[in-house]
Amino acid sequence: MMALTLPPEDQEKLHAAICRAFAGENGHARLNTLVKRALGFDIYVELGGPATPINDFASGLTDQVTQAGTTATLLEALFLERKGDPALRELALRALPGAETLVPAAVHEKALLESAQGGVGALDRLRGDPAVRDRLGEAAVDLRRISAELDLLAGYKSLHDVLHDVQLRLYPQIAEETARLATDPDSALNLSIHAADLSTSAAKAVDAAEALTDPVLASPELSWTAGFEALATQLEAAAEAPDQAGARLAVMELKQLLRFQPPRLNNMLVQTARQIPVSKLVETMRVAAASLAENDAERPSLADAANALEALVRDIRARVEEHEAWQVVETRFWLTEDALQRDDQLAVDELNALWPMVTRQIEAIQAMAAGDWATDLKRHAGDFAAACPIPATPPVAPEARRAFQRYVHRSRVQFYFVDRALKSRCIDVAKLSSPLRQLLGP
Repeated sequence: MMALTLPPEDQEKLHAAICRAFAGENGHARLNTLVKRALGFDIYVELGGPATPINDFASGLTDQVTQAGTTATLLEALFLERKGDPALRELALRALPGAETLVPAAVHEKALLESAQGGVGALDRLRGDPAVRDRLGEAAVDLRRISAELDLLAGYKSLHDVLHDVQLRLYPQIAEETARLATDPDSALNLSIHAADLSTSAAKAVDAAEALTDPVLASPELSWTAGFEALATQLEAAAEAPDQAGARLAVMELKQLLRFQPPRLNNMLVQTARQIPVSKLVETMRVAAASLAENDAERPSLADAANALEALVRDIRARVEEHEAWQVVETRFWLTEDALQRDDQLAVDELNALWPMVTRQIEAIQAMAAGDWATDLKRHAGDFAAACPIPATPPVAPEARRAFQRYVHRSRVQFYFVDRALKSRCIDVAKLSSPLRQLLGP
């Protein structure tokens, strides 16, 4: 392995990571096992006896690997040992070549969740400790609110998922079959199949809405989910007739629902994610850890859990911000598509205003979370600009419409991946809701 030289500030971070990893009961022995396996020497022989403080062991070890040129070996071994340490991961990804393949993001996130769950479990086991019991009593209202808000976050995300699936997958199929209903005999059967699929999506949305335990919050969601089911029934009837005019009316109403409900739900999702008082649970874990003896086995697990929970929620909030940015793009796509369907001066004026807004928003997202998708969008944007230079004048060339649709489709695919990643994080962190309720029970 190539020699790694860390700057002083990163050496301090490595020192701190060793102290975190091997604090508490049997910490010296666990550190000795790791060093023997990774570096081939015994810390009791090289660095000090069993009574040596872990801080001194960490200082001696970092000095020794620096002199021996084996810092990378130690960092890699520690990184593999501590998959759920957010600060260590940040150091490893920055300093250690190939670190992402050693501990992929999914493995790190699983470790974070397990650590956070372990921290809630530790608090439950320590309820008999006076300091922990008092702290839980002081934080009980906030901890119950965290549990409720986590459930709400998962519920809103499930509802948004249904809408996103219908928008990305079902709506284009329904609109296409409706356009061919009068001329293609197969379109009626296809439309009937899509209507049944829409009915299934409506049922999923109803289940998610009914899971919102607050009737005030559930009521608006049950309203639009009922609209989904009604539109599925309309489309089924139009397919049986066949009735192209009736199908077109249902498509128009479905388009309106998909245009206005996702931004509203996204706003609810963002508000919920931002207001979860997770700092109270983090603080409770840290206060509980500080109240325990230094060699108590629960102490390091509580400290790790607090760090893991902070990292989990920080990640969710960052993904919510990215999701919100994509939702703004999606809203502008609807407006731009409407303008492109009309071929008059007013529509072109709208296009001239909207297209720069869309591309600037995409550039802002790229700065937030770059990826290969941005290269594809740049190419499609170039195709559109070549066919429709801005400021445009009517008529808009058909190739410009096709290029814009390719741009929209690639954007929506990326939004889907962002949406799916956010869903995964929400599901993960919502798993803390049940152990929190148990912690606050009798």
